[in-house]
Amino acid sequence: MSAPIQEFLKPFRILSANIYAIPPETFQKLDIKTWKYNRPPTESRISEIREWNIQFNRMDGVLNLAYIPGEGLVCFEGNHRRLALRDLPITVFADILWDVNDEIVMHEFRRINKSVSVPELYVVE
Repeated sequence: MSAPIQEFLKPFRILSANIYAIPPETFQKLDIKTWKYNRPPTESRISEIREWNIQFNRMDGVLNLAYIPGEGLVCFEGNHRRLALRDLPITVFADILWDVNDEIVMHEFRRINKSVSVPELYVVE
């Protein structure tokens, strides 16, 4: 049930959208997993992004998260950026889909990546 997490993040919600500006100390408390259909993150890429975050003291873009009942909160777009933000004092912007299933997340993942050529191996079904 997503209600406790939604309530925890309520103060950081931007207007009536499902976009949140999450302070770093709150972001670090969230149990976010990589979505099971994403490719595994690459440590070298995480390190590069982390160095950029430190240099400019900001994150790039928005993380796309989904709450899937029975699985919890997952990141389906932006895992390298999410992992690069570990323990950094940077506000995180996240777009969260609440109480959805893998089919809806798959649709959103493909919609987000329409403008970017994403090999099928990035989404293992």
